[in-house]
Formats: sequence, C-alpha cells, structure tokens
Amino acid sequence: MEWKVSTATDSGLRLVAAVTARRRAETAAALARLGPAERAVLVGALGAFTAAGAQPAEGGPHAFPDLLGCAGPYVLG
Repeated sequence: MEWKVSTATDSGLRLVAAVTARRRAETAAALARLGPAERAVLVGALGAFTAAGAQPAEGGPHAFPDLLGCAGPYVLG
C-alpha cells in the first residue's frame, strides 16, 4: 500500500478545532457532574487503562491486552 501525504484545508482545520472544543466542553460538563470520590476513581481507572495500553500485546501492532478476561487479545484492522 502506498501512503499519500496530504495537508488539511483551512476549512478542515476549523472543523477539527470546533469538534475538539465541543468534545472538551461536553467532557468537562460530564466530569463536573461527578462527585470528588467518583472523579478519584475515574482518574485511577484511566491511569490503569493508560498504563495497560503502553505495553504492546502479542499479535501485532494493533493488538491490545485482554482487559475483559476473554480468550485472547483483540486485533484491530
């Protein structure tokens, strides 16, 4: 497969910025509805998830660890 490098248009960059801003605002609103204890649990869980994803799983570059106790790693793509 040959990869073609392209550049985003100004319109495309504005769209990405708008979507990113909306996603961040909605995430902030959802986090604000959590209590302090719930936020602490979420931070711990996301930290563990990030750490687990830092290690490549067997099965190729798009595999990730079996976090749900299934038979083997999921392979994406």
